[in-house]
Amino acid sequence: MLSFRLDRFTLDTSTDFLLGRSVNSLGFPEAPFAKAFAEVQRVQVIIARAGPFQRFVSRKTLREGLKVMDDFIEPFIQVTLKMPPHELEKKRGSSSRVSFLEALSQFTRDRTVIRDQIVAVLLAGRDTTAGTLSFMFKELSTKPEIFTRLRREVLDTVGPSKAPTYEDLKSMSYLQHALNETLRLYPAVPFNVRSALKDTTLPKGGGPVGQSPVGIRKDTIIGYSPLYMQRSPEIYPSSPPFPDIAEFCPERWDEWTPRPW
Repeated sequence: MLSFRLDRFTLDTSTDFLLGRSVNSLGFPEAPFAKAFAEVQRVQVIIARAGPFQRFVSRKTLREGLKVMDDFIEPFIQVTLKMPPHELEKKRGSSSRVSFLEALSQFTRDRTVIRDQIVAVLLAGRDTTAGTLSFMFKELSTKPEIFTRLRREVLDTVGPSKAPTYEDLKSMSYLQHALNETLRLYPAVPFNVRSALKDTTLPKGGGPVGQSPVGIRKDTIIGYSPLYMQRSPEIYPSSPPFPDIAEFCPERWDEWTPRPW
């Protein structure tokens, strides 16, 4: 039930950020946009997993779902593109909230580009945010002392009912540390691949013990795992005061900043 609510919550916040209006799927679980979005994602996952057999995967419900999404998004694009650039610039300079769509329209007036960017961000951002929140709640459910400290910071900063501002979120350092720790242990993209654009080398992986450079030919597909990399002892301090790297410990971020890759 929690995962369902988080999925709907992040869909609502994503559409509010992107379009300036939420689809309100938490209030209306059977909303056509939410159902279409879920179906588009389901078929996309099947296509991705099918590999060389993806041409046999039916796209019928995918196309139907995309049409429902397009029909919902298109009116927002039309209204925004009717606004002259100076009006958008004036709104951006005022205290009024500017949506992603309005900001994007200042860089391009191409309707197709705008639509593709909105859908791409929506598809990429919904599940990653819901997943991160799910893992953080999982950890908080077994660590009451962390939950208590985090709750106290939120109540002291914004109170029990006020909506947090951007400045409020920036000032809650323990909340930021808890999110950083969640992403350290449970990266939003645990496995990924890249393709070599030219002949190149990786600094390690070759030689008898894997510590020498290894050659990579152009167009080679390289898989890597942030989930493994971020749990590797090699990248963390070895001194005893540093908490166990397998432990969920937001306090480690009080004094520690990871080295850039």
